[in-house]
Amino acid sequence: MNVKLMSFNVLNAWMPNTPVYRTMVERSRGAASMALDVLPDVMCLQEFDYYYRHDGEFIGLVLGEYSEANTHDEIDGDPWNCIFYRKDKFKLIASGGYNFSANGFEVISTGNADEASYPSRACNGSKYRYPADSAEGRIGLERSRFRSLAFAVLEDENGKRVIVATTHYSLRRWCHREEVEFVCEKLGELKQTYECPVIICGDLNSTTEWGAASLMLKRGYLDAFDLTDDKDDSHSCHSTSGKGEGDADRAPGGTYKKDAIDHVFFDTPTDVSFYRIMKDEKLLSVSDHCPTLVEFRI
Repeated sequence: MNVKLMSFNVLNAWMPNTPVYRTMVERSRGAASMALDVLPDVMCLQEFDYYYRHDGEFIGLVLGEYSEANTHDEIDGDPWNCIFYRKDKFKLIASGGYNFSANGFEVISTGNADEASYPSRACNGSKYRYPADSAEGRIGLERSRFRSLAFAVLEDENGKRVIVATTHYSLRRWCHREEVEFVCEKLGELKQTYECPVIICGDLNSTTEWGAASLMLKRGYLDAFDLTDDKDDSHSCHSTSGKGEGDADRAPGGTYKKDAIDHVFFDTPTDVSFYRIMKDEKLLSVSDHCPTLVEFRI
């Protein structure tokens, strides 16, 4: 079976009265419209935060075609890294998530760029706040903890299974080694349990030449970009008016190897039909990332 997978950092809405919140409803419609035009079999979203989820229109618009896997982790509150799947293509076998800060990582401010001040097990925090009247706010979760690993075990009509996982690594590269070790440990446990291939994708905040992405390759993961001749050799992150700051919508340039920070990796050799960075004009204002679309065979 051929599977189209999309990985997309949709750019969080953060909280009311911020620029990214004011553009969020329109951005959520654009993301949903793109999804319905392309109809990927699996969608892995990052930065799908409380306000994007509750005040935006994405879920309501795509529910006719998709189901969302339950990727809740050890910390109460809706997951920011989430997985949607075509309900006519897959049966959900299992799903869940692991939160970095619930597993020994210390949450620290993204504003602190001093490497020496970071403890050995660190992950980025956020200025984001839950509304006081939300379920999260009522139990005291003022600030988000959105560094996490989400997974879904999917089974196709022929009984073939695949583990799809998505994550969002820290901005600070000196946090990456231990985050990668944690993610790879959890993926190894899942593979041992379900005995099927693993696909891990997301915003890795690193290129394949440094940071988390390069570390995952060194641990034996295979880059979807390298597994096909039909590929778009361009950057994935870009400047956009989706931030609500008046930036011009500019398609990403550069090259994949040196500049792209969104990736799709496999744990076993896989037949990959194509690798695309989706740079449609209407998508540039949705997020500061372009969606990555990969087709592969399971």
